[in-house]
Amino acid sequence: PMRSPARVMHPLVICTLLGSVLASPLLTATPAYATDGAKTRSGSNVTTFLTIEGRQVVNIGAPASSAGDTTITSGSVSMTEGGLPIGTFATRVVVVMPDANGRERRDTTVHVSMPGGALYAQQIQDDPTGLRPNTASDLVILGGTGDFRNARGVLSMAPAAAGVLELTWNLMPNIGIDPEQATTISFERLVSVTSSGQATNDVNTLSQDGSQGRLRMKGVDGTFTCGDSTLAQARPGGIGLDSWLCRYDLPSGSVLVSAFSQYRTGTAWPSKFTDIILGGTGAYAGVRGEAVTDCTSKTAADVTLRLLNDTSLPPVPVKFSQDRTYKTFGGLDLADATVIYAGATASQFARGTKQVVGTSASLFVSSFALPEAEGFRRSFGVYAFSLRGGTIRAVAYDEGPTGAGSPTRTLVVTGGTGVYLGATGTIGLIAGKITNERTVVRIAQ
Repeated sequence: PMRSPARVMHPLVICTLLGSVLASPLLTATPAYATDGAKTRSGSNVTTFLTIEGRQVVNIGAPASSAGDTTITSGSVSMTEGGLPIGTFATRVVVVMPDANGRERRDTTVHVSMPGGALYAQQIQDDPTGLRPNTASDLVILGGTGDFRNARGVLSMAPAAAGVLELTWNLMPNIGIDPEQATTISFERLVSVTSSGQATNDVNTLSQDGSQGRLRMKGVDGTFTCGDSTLAQARPGGIGLDSWLCRYDLPSGSVLVSAFSQYRTGTAWPSKFTDIILGGTGAYAGVRGEAVTDCTSKTAADVTLRLLNDTSLPPVPVKFSQDRTYKTFGGLDLADATVIYAGATASQFARGTKQVVGTSASLFVSSFALPEAEGFRRSFGVYAFSLRGGTIRAVAYDEGPTGAGSPTRTLVVTGGTGVYLGATGTIGLIAGKITNERTVVRIAQ
């Protein structure tokens, strides 16, 4: 079933890890060569070549392919095949549906850093079990920083030479959306296959659930694959974090939908909820909007996608500032602490006051065992800000020596709900004393 309540888990007190994750350095590319400024503008393409230099695979349970198996890959970025490195990349891959006829479905996040900025993409991929991608595929561009701020569109990825991937970032024009005007697509989601994996310690539990099935709709039916990752405390009423992703394959392309939320263990999920559309492929390239889901049974749901219409005008910039006080609730380590999952929750305050204006939460997976100096980490994170009027979802990546900090880190906004529907942009977290931060939100709609 989709979004089943999380089971019990074990908290790990990892102050060093959380300190570095929650006050982590913003990744900067090696400033060897500047990219062509014309290539970084929205509405054009940027081609990069990724050379794989490190790959770490951690099984969540059984040695065989299973839901939750995690792979972190890293290496260098060049603008031509075999060219000089101008940046770095990292990917985080989590198995959603394990091996079936030599292939598995994976939740794949890509981060590429170049001198002009960083780009993010995500998709549920169909790849050979335990191996790197061997066929061409399209991912959804989530956003970026620097020259790529507010980026959206489609990332086309294909194998090149041995250990090299060619990535073409097809960037959509940066124009605004009309939250009141939308195209709707409705279908019934019917689950036919499920999977689950789990890792636990004395205090927290990490669970990965997956499902596949059919989309029953007028005309030609579609298919879907969904993955649900949860990290939760074992004690009754403990804190839980839920990161959910679903790929809807429709006749004219795919749409990627996501949600990230905080909950209390032991509570039932609502039967109806609204999620964020991250983007799409094919006819849905660069789309923004929301998905309204009404679960009619454990294996069926009615889903309506609201795809927002673009305007011919530039996006409307919005900026605001808040204070943030966070606390960690533990973590869980895999494979002798070479990969660690860690979560945190926070209260948001009106700037300079104690007036609560919302909450936020984050879930990070960090790698410590790629071929780097001892104590080097790579961390992928997802954030959710629940504020008055709506929610904002964002992603983050950072790397560096364990325990190293930076006064500022940048999150990439991947969408929102309510007044933040269709948002893109960035969020800056400026470190304060102990567990306090300033939150500077720069979004466009």
